[in-house]
Amino acid sequence: MHVLAPLTTLGNPPFRRLCRSFGAQLAYSEMALAQTLLDAKKSEWALPRAHPTESQTHSGPPNSYYGIQIAGGKVPSVVKCAELLTNLCGDGIDTIDLNCGCPLDMVFKAGAGSALLDSHGRLLKMLRGMVQVTGEIPVTCKIRMGVSNGKNTAEKLLKRLITENVGVSAVTLHGRSRAQRYSRAADWSYIAECAALIKRTKEEMALSTDASNESLEYGEAQRMAFIG
Repeated sequence: MHVLAPLTTLGNPPFRRLCRSFGAQLAYSEMALAQTLLDAKKSEWALPRAHPTESQTHSGPPNSYYGIQIAGGKVPSVVKCAELLTNLCGDGIDTIDLNCGCPLDMVFKAGAGSALLDSHGRLLKMLRGMVQVTGEIPVTCKIRMGVSNGKNTAEKLLKRLITENVGVSAVTLHGRSRAQRYSRAADWSYIAECAALIKRTKEEMALSTDASNESLEYGEAQRMAFIG
C-alpha cells in the first residue's frame, strides 16, 4: 500500500487528492490537537475535514483510505477525543492515528508528540484507551527513533506494543530523532532493524503460544503492520 504521511500545514484536502492521483491509497489529515478539538475550536476542526471521495468507508473508490491524526499529552483528553471522532466522523474515516513524533517545542513541552517517546507507559495507556473507544475503526500511531540523537527507543516501544498486545493496527516509524527535526537523511538501516525485530518477536510469540498450548490473545499483535 502507498501511504502519504501526515504533513502539518501541507497535508490539506487539495494536496491529498493530488497525491492520490499519483497513487497514494492511504492519507492522513494534518495533525490536530486533541484538547483543542474537545474545546470545539473551529480552526482546529477544519484540519480533520476531508473530501467524501477520500474515504473507503464513506463513498470513496476502492483502495482509498483516510485517517485522522491527533496529538495530546494527557490520556483522558486523547481517549475522549478519539471517542468523539468515532461518534461524529466514524462513517467517514478509516483509521485514527496518534502522533508520537512531532518535534515542535510547543507540542513537546505539553507532553505530546515526541515527548511520549520518553513516556512509554503513558503512551501505551493512550493507545489502549483509544482502541477501547473506537470500536471497528483501527488505531495507528506514528513514532520517531527517539528523542535524543544516539539514544533510540523505538525498538523497545515496538516490542512492548506487540508483546503486551495493545491492539494497535499499524505503526509508522520516522527514521529521525526528535533532535534532528527534519534535517539529515532518515536512518533506513534503523528502520530495517526495527522491522526485523518485529518479525522476530512475532515468531517468538507464535512459538511460545504453540509450545504452551495456551490461549493467548496473540492475533491482534500478529496483525500489527509496520511502515517506514
